[in-house]
Amino acid sequence: MNKEFLANPKLKTYSKQELDEFLSLLEQADAHTVQVPIQMPEDIAIDAKGRLKDNGFALSPLAFQQVCRYVARGLWPLVSDLSGAVLSSRSYDAVVSIPLAIRILNDCVNLRFRVRDGLCGRMMIQNHLTKCVDGVVGPRYKYLANYQLLEGARELLASHEQPLEFYEGALIGRRMTAVFLAEDPLGCTPDGCVLRGGCYFTNSEAGECGVRCAPVLQVDNDFRCLGPLRGIAHAGRSFMKRMGTMLVGVLGEWTKLQKIATDTEHLSQSLRMVKNDRPDKGQRRRLVSRLTEYTEKGLATAVVRRALLRGRIEDDTGFLLSHSPTIEEMKQRTINDLFITLMDVANGHYPETREGLERAAFDVLAQKFKP
Repeated sequence: MNKEFLANPKLKTYSKQELDEFLSLLEQADAHTVQVPIQMPEDIAIDAKGRLKDNGFALSPLAFQQVCRYVARGLWPLVSDLSGAVLSSRSYDAVVSIPLAIRILNDCVNLRFRVRDGLCGRMMIQNHLTKCVDGVVGPRYKYLANYQLLEGARELLASHEQPLEFYEGALIGRRMTAVFLAEDPLGCTPDGCVLRGGCYFTNSEAGECGVRCAPVLQVDNDFRCLGPLRGIAHAGRSFMKRMGTMLVGVLGEWTKLQKIATDTEHLSQSLRMVKNDRPDKGQRRRLVSRLTEYTEKGLATAVVRRALLRGRIEDDTGFLLSHSPTIEEMKQRTINDLFITLMDVANGHYPETREGLERAAFDVLAQKFKP
């Protein structure tokens, strides 16, 4: 991303010892947040440096994409490429022009401002502390502060039959994730990894996603996997009531979590990557194909490759890219190797991609994904 053009947020994580700091940061962001209506094209007009002409605020990548999406299909890829906001290896000599990209965007905003489902009547989520437009949302959008969700979740989960406490949280832009865990383990894997049950929450104050919740199994202190995600949009009647119903539904799956955590012997089974003493390419393709139900194909391919090489200098990316597993290594690979690799790779990604990989890991553990 072009750092001069967009206000690029960084992912920050918080441990249970840093809960007070996390809550303070979330409350501070909410205190400085204003929802500003977009009533005229001038309200969203951008200057040659990518700032709002009205007050000089920068746009987050999310807000910039949202503006483009509400104006014209295909505008985001064009403007982001011309501005250098997103550059790929196929970009034509990386010749970019921010002023040209902004001029095209402003002209399109003026032309199509009042089209159906366009920008007219929407709201900007502005943070007056960071001087950034974090998102652009619809007129029926129900704003839910991250700190309110976190505090509400703490109160609800503390009274559960198996009390859950805050374990870790993360924030990128206005998108928050939080994990709550029970103290007592539910089970363990064949190789001795302890499984603890809990709940996972995510919310965006900027229209990126709704409120979502899922059962979670923490694997030792390193990894986690996510059960089915339930969610509600930031719109409509009885928003808080629907959110409460969603949380109760997730908590109602505790018995299922216990069963999954105690039935893990299948992880010791072979991945069946060798057939007649030769690599089974068909099985490898099937694994990649199944994983594309959770993530994009390139990452699915990388996960399978890494699982087959597990145990060989796992943190050396160059090694992983330049070596292939031997027949003996492929014979030794188990479902547990795929399970751990999915969560290991997930750790290095932002929320949306991470959720997909951790969902796949959960389904492997729950035997819904059978290699």
